[in-house]
Amino acid sequence: MLKIAVCDDDKESLERVCSLLEAYRVSHLPELRYTSFSGAFGLLSAIECGHHFDLAILDILMPHTDGIQLAEEIRRKNEGMEIVFLSSSREYAVESYEVRARNYLLKPVNQQRFFAMMDQAISAMHPEAQHSFWVRDKEGGISRIAHSRLVYCEVIRKEIVFHLSDGHKVVCSKSLVELMKDLGNDENFFQPHRSYLVNMDYVQRVTKTELILTGGKVIPVSRAKSANAMEAFINHSFHALLSEEVHHVSDI
Repeated sequence: MLKIAVCDDDKESLERVCSLLEAYRVSHLPELRYTSFSGAFGLLSAIECGHHFDLAILDILMPHTDGIQLAEEIRRKNEGMEIVFLSSSREYAVESYEVRARNYLLKPVNQQRFFAMMDQAISAMHPEAQHSFWVRDKEGGISRIAHSRLVYCEVIRKEIVFHLSDGHKVVCSKSLVELMKDLGNDENFFQPHRSYLVNMDYVQRVTKTELILTGGKVIPVSRAKSANAMEAFINHSFHALLSEEVHHVSDI
């Protein structure tokens, strides 16, 4: 769960940021939670009472304690919290770097820039999030699927079934073309057949007609992909062994 604090003395601006966070939560990160504060004292009191936040989105110009001073206090209490500033002026941009702010956004913030900031912040806090994608399942829920957890997927009629390493399945209406865009340039994934996409990390053996996965699942290989499947398996195995050797040398 990602916990975010938003602090702004301007009610309209505070509501705007909360509405953007809600939109991001619905479309990107269902486990996101956020709490709004209309002043620095409320946020600092919450932190002192033991409330943990991963990210603080702070207005710069506030009465009594401005955003920079608030960030300095936060840093004394929580060194690792990510901080993003909001301001109607570039005047404090230099000071924001002195408290190691993640970003400095000018008001009014549009959704595209705000979502990009959120993506960057989450990637910094959770690097594994860079290697995951989101799908809306048949029941209308939203699931985040980490590349490393996706064993294989298969097309059944007009739906894709994602088979995960923990045994769970996620079903959604999506094409393999769309899925491959979601996966980006992840070379771990190979398409041995028009109806399948396989994570080579889970392939134990390859024949001219089959991929045998960890646990014994057999995935068909089309005649046109037979040579490519063997090449993909050899290349993947080679890189895996090379990686192990590098780690071994680093540990010595």
